Amino acid sequence: MSTADVPPVHPGLPQVAGTVPGSLDDAAVAHRLHTAQRWAAGVLALATLVLVGYLALVAAAVGLAAWVLGVVRPGTGSFDLSALVVDALPALLVGWCTALATTTVLARGVSMGARVAGVTSAAVGIVLGALVLRMSGLL
Repeated sequence: MSTADVPPVHPGLPQVAGTVPGSLDDAAVAHRLHTAQRWAAGVLALATLVLVGYLALVAAAVGLAAWVLGVVRPGTGSFDLSALVVDALPALLVGWCTALATTTVLARGVSMGARVAGVTSAAVGIVLGALVLRMSGLL
């Protein structure tokens, strides 16, 4: 079936050849998906480094406060770093999983480029991860 066989959208307008978008072949879809996943992983890695820096600052501030409290009242100041890490892990898991799943959906379409799909899906994952951090009280 060619585009000449397709009736025009409006009866008075001519049908222009080549206006019907063709479907992408499997290799092009795989390349778009791979490119989008690389961009999403890069943006998520950068966001993970920012989160690690933020948690290091929080740990330093809480450690300093625990040390001061231990000086003022001996035996009362302590800090558990593992609890801070355990509280942050669900946010990382939600952010990365959501972003990579969104990348798989967005990269298969033709409405946006692979880079934009990767960055957009990473932004969705970052927002949802930040919401989990907010609910856990770390943000």
